[in-house]
Amino acid sequence: MKKFLPWILATGVITVIFGTMYLVGLQMLRESANNLPRQIADDTAANFAGHAAFEGTPLPSKVDIAHSLAAFYIMYDQDGKPIGGTGYLNGTWPTVPYGVLLHAKTGHDHVITWQPQPGVRIATVTAKLSNGGYVLGGQSLSQTDQQADHVLWLSAIGWAISLGGMGIGYVLNTRLAKR
Repeated sequence: MKKFLPWILATGVITVIFGTMYLVGLQMLRESANNLPRQIADDTAANFAGHAAFEGTPLPSKVDIAHSLAAFYIMYDQDGKPIGGTGYLNGTWPTVPYGVLLHAKTGHDHVITWQPQPGVRIATVTAKLSNGGYVLGGQSLSQTDQQADHVLWLSAIGWAISLGGMGIGYVLNTRLAKR
């Protein structure tokens, strides 16, 4: 058993290293998915700063958030009712849970992953508007999820190659020790 202990410990260390690399890669992907929604929420909030209402604001084309990769925004009044925006789900502006909006009241952006229906995952950033309303910027996570799967496979392949190399080293070491 003692002769295997260094190899068992090395296997554990390699597993921890590759597991950590995977988690760091995954976190970086997910955090970067918030960049465009944050820009949209913050820029939209800044554009409406000082305006009492924004119900009549001309809006760009519709984005079907269930199928599109395009970024979008949705505006909500003080009560959490959707009143404008470019993001549509099943033909209407979707309603985000009111608690999401309440967390944006502190003056800081509120960042979450939102799943408005099964199979639809959205990176969202919510900002509070100066008139008491809210703006939610969002973008599909489907590409990020695919990239996360790719990072998992790369980590698993690197881990397997490292363990294979260590196994070869063990065999060579054992054979050389017998000479």
